[in-house]
Order: sequence, then structure tokens, then C-alpha cells
Amino acid sequence: MDKADYGLFAELLKRMFPHYSDQVFYLDWLSWSLQNEDSKPGFSVLLYSQTKGTGKSSIALTLAKLFGQSNSIGINGISKLTSRFNQTLMSKKFIACEEAKLKPGTDAGNAVKSFITEPRVAVEGKGKEVTEVRSVSVYLMTTNHPPHWIEPDDRRFYVIEANHSGHASGPDHQDFQSFMTRYYAYLGEPANIARLYEALMARQQSNGFNPRFINIAAVDTPIMRRLHAASGEVPQQELAEIIAKKRVYAVPQSELRRIFAETLKANPNRITHFMNELGRMSESVKWGGVDYARVFWVHPDYRVSNGRVLGPNGYDEPVNPAEDEVEIIE
Repeated sequence: MDKADYGLFAELLKRMFPHYSDQVFYLDWLSWSLQNEDSKPGFSVLLYSQTKGTGKSSIALTLAKLFGQSNSIGINGISKLTSRFNQTLMSKKFIACEEAKLKPGTDAGNAVKSFITEPRVAVEGKGKEVTEVRSVSVYLMTTNHPPHWIEPDDRRFYVIEANHSGHASGPDHQDFQSFMTRYYAYLGEPANIARLYEALMARQQSNGFNPRFINIAAVDTPIMRRLHAASGEVPQQELAEIIAKKRVYAVPQSELRRIFAETLKANPNRITHFMNELGRMSESVKWGGVDYARVFWVHPDYRVSNGRVLGPNGYDEPVNPAEDEVEIIE
């Protein structure tokens, strides 16, 4: 990272982001977003620190100046993003969302994920009809709470840990505050912002940077490893053991929902991911004269027909008789 080109912004990143790879990635993400005004990356950057006063809001302010104050907006939480009248908000190029927290599987959580990734979004203004518009918004999110709500297979968030000893109650607080005084004076000079903007517009992103996709395997920071590594494998292994003990080749989705809720304590929205990883295929079948279909996850060597599971060597057994709920397919 060329310190001469980025001025005090480079020093701020060094102080805030202890991992050099995060500094590089952040500059790649920011520079690409500025260089591609008519497009957007396929993920958001989330700045996390357990303590306050680490500079997260200062980063957001800097980006607002780079993207343009009239083309930027800051909000607290996700409620304004998911509110009914979101037209003004969604028209901005840069959106800074502080204290972001999503609940997986909720309409609000799914809506925010769509805003981050989808090229077109639905917007509504007061007194106006809902319309679909092209979306080029770039999202920066911050939080002071561990982002446990990010699921291991979710690639929409690149999390940067911004914990450092210069936080509001840290041993290096005075030194950090002294630097921040200089930094805000730096931000107050339009010529400095212009030079920083020019440096970012001239930046060539790293070879491994992909604006559409986060390559988790290439990320070596502790927090990203914690979020995306073994935490997803343990419940998946437990699910495989449960299915093996049942000795069934077609598992009703309603039974899987019960297992996820009562045994695995996992989000049932991850059923599809887990079962695909286990090699099971989804089938919607009807039998018994009813007008609805039941969803089963079936071993690839077997199939469901007329309420029975059929397979190799003449295997022919009824589907799980314990099923007491059905999945309705409209």
C-alpha cells in the first residue's frame, strides 16, 4: 500500500485494521466501487469492534466525502432500509448502516441481503406506486456486537475486525485521539479529499480481488475463519448421523424442520444447504388423492412414488409414518 498516495487515510487503516490483508482488501473494495459508478460489488463490508471509539464512524464519513455528500446517506440499524417508503434511501450510491444486525430467515434480513446483491430492487415513495429500479448502491455496515447472525455459508459480508488499543477506554486512547484530531483536520481540506479520490481512482486492484464474490478460502483473518469455518460443519455432521440412525432414504422436510428446531438448534433456512451438501435431492410428490405435494429429501439412489420409497434390489418401503406435518407446494 503506497502511503504517499493515500495520505492520513492509509495511517487510519493501519491503526484500525490490525491485519494487513484487511487494509489491502478494503482499499480494493473501495477503489473498485468508486471506479465503477454504474455498478456495485456483490457484498458489503462490515466493520466490527467490541468497543466504541475505534474510528468506524470516521471511516463512514470519509467514504461519504469520497462518494459525494449528496450521493451518500447514513442510517442507524436496518429499519429504514426495509421500511415501506425507501425510494430516497435506495437512490443513494453510498449507504452507511451503523449498528447493523440481521435476523436470518426474516423478511427484513432477506430484504437487506437482496439490496446488497440484486441488480434491481423494488422502491416506493410516499404517494407513489412501487417501482423496480436499477440498484448500484454500495453498503458499509458497522457493529459493536459479534456478528454471529452471519451464517457460515453467507458470502454477502466481508467482516473486518477493528479492535485496537486506541478505543475510547483503551491504554492508547490519548494517542489515537491525537491522531484523529489531525485526521479530521485532514478531512476538512477539500484538496486532501481530491488527492485521496484520485489515488483510489488510479488504484489497480489485487489479482485475487473479485468484486462479485468473496473467496473465503483465500481470507486468512481470524474473524472470517471463525465465521465461515467449522461452525457450519458440526451441525451438518450431526444431521448426517441422525439421518443414518433413522435408516431412511427419504426424509420429509417437515421432519427436518423439527430436527433443526429441537435437536440441532439451527436455522431451518439452512435445510437446503445442508441436504445438498449431504448429497440429498429435493422431490415434491403427491399421493393418496390429496391436492397438495409433500417435500422429501431423497437419497440419489432412491425415489418416492405413491407414498412409498423405491430403490435398488427391490427396496420398497412406506415413507416415514411419523410425519405429522406437510409442506404445501403451490
